[in-house]
Amino acid sequence: MSQPQFIPNPAYVQPRYGSVFGLGITTGILAILSSLWLALLGIGLLVYAQSWVEYGGGRLFVISGILGAVLSAFAVVMFVLGILAIVKNRMRGVKLLATLLVVAVASVVVAVIAGALGYAGTHFSVLTTVIMLPLIILSLLAALAARRTANQSAPRD
Repeated sequence: MSQPQFIPNPAYVQPRYGSVFGLGITTGILAILSSLWLALLGIGLLVYAQSWVEYGGGRLFVISGILGAVLSAFAVVMFVLGILAIVKNRMRGVKLLATLLVVAVASVVVAVIAGALGYAGTHFSVLTTVIMLPLIILSLLAALAARRTANQSAPRD
């Protein structure tokens, strides 16, 4: 008796992915590393807020606590987006890279606000800007490259 031959279903078309997207992988690695700095800064602001509670600070605690919580949340989101950018590097999704760009810019804005209000030193704001600037540039370049390759591979009517 012979073995039955496998016949693939013609209705199912296996998706074809391009080659590895190097900008996406690099952006993901840089996002993971940058998220560690944001976590450190966010935890530092939360500890600073806790020290104000011990000395009877009211409004200072609330503002510093909110800034620390926002930066910590940005750190978690950036860490997850960095992992997704590495894992889904062949998909070349523009939305993921654009979201990473928005989170990086927003974290710089929050760090500058924290420095301007005196909750974090100016050196923290400048260092956060310097750390996030390559990520912002790289995610912008990767999003533009992903958009360009998506437009080239899109079927035309």
